[in-house]
Amino acid sequence: MKKRTKILIVGSIPPPIGGVAIHLYRLLKALDGSDIDYIFYDYKKESFFTGIKKILKSQYIHTNFSNKFFRFFSTLLLKSLNKKVILTFHGKFSFSNTLDRLSLILSSYNFLLNKYSYENAMKIISPRNLQLISAFIPPSDEENTLPAALEKKLTSFIKNRKVIACTNAHSYVLDKNGNDLYGIDFLLDIFSGLPENCLIVSDPSGKLKERYASYAEVENIFFISENHSFINVLKISNVFVRATTTDGDSLSVKEALHLNKKTIASDSVDRAKGCLIYKTGDKESFMNCLNTNSTCEHSGIENGAATLINFYQKIYNPIPRKN
Repeated sequence: MKKRTKILIVGSIPPPIGGVAIHLYRLLKALDGSDIDYIFYDYKKESFFTGIKKILKSQYIHTNFSNKFFRFFSTLLLKSLNKKVILTFHGKFSFSNTLDRLSLILSSYNFLLNKYSYENAMKIISPRNLQLISAFIPPSDEENTLPAALEKKLTSFIKNRKVIACTNAHSYVLDKNGNDLYGIDFLLDIFSGLPENCLIVSDPSGKLKERYASYAEVENIFFISENHSFINVLKISNVFVRATTTDGDSLSVKEALHLNKKTIASDSVDRAKGCLIYKTGDKESFMNCLNTNSTCEHSGIENGAATLINFYQKIYNPIPRKN
């Protein structure tokens, strides 16, 4: 009888909420409905020794690290243990960084989330070991709720607003040039001068409300500083804005397009078809997009979970999981 090959997925799921965490949370939900035999290691919540035990049980290790040092050293360690390493590079990568490049070379297989990263990776390793995938996985039913008190506040806040725009960030983060990576300062400056419109800033960490305290008193700006499902904020909005100075394959962009919302995004990375794209940091370019009467047109958003499950199934002859 063929020996079972177990897949270990390494990453972290909410809380706290973040794009990678939501991606993994939804992937695990999709895997639970499949015949893939897998285990999961939440490196932020489980002990190091628990992780080692799970690694020793598994042959294929699929890691989802945002930190380049974790990604490289874990890949090196796993290779030394004769494990097959699968990486997902969550972000935009030129692979000019030595650690990123070595991680790419050492791993057995790599998933990239945008064309920029994929094309640069192809300059280094064989396309046979690369795949371009979507970060988007449709939300599960249990995500489709907002706390009652928050829903009541938002309903009152958006009443009679012409444009109900929303954006999100998992914390206050600076890019390599010292700018607000999520472009929140850029959006606050614009919308504070558009009283007939409003902006909802989804930030479960509370760091942005603290950082931009003066804007928290502006009548048409609303900060959400508690845990919640962002998909439900999108549902009550008519515009989603992704103002990042750098990016990967934004899950929120795909969610907005999935819901047929007007989606405005910076040109910091290649964007999905259907987005209205403005020059990063350019107010005039942004306003042109905001004032454009446009409906969201796309040919369907790829489900990243389906792609990953198909890949896992090719790794081995799956044995149904036991409950």
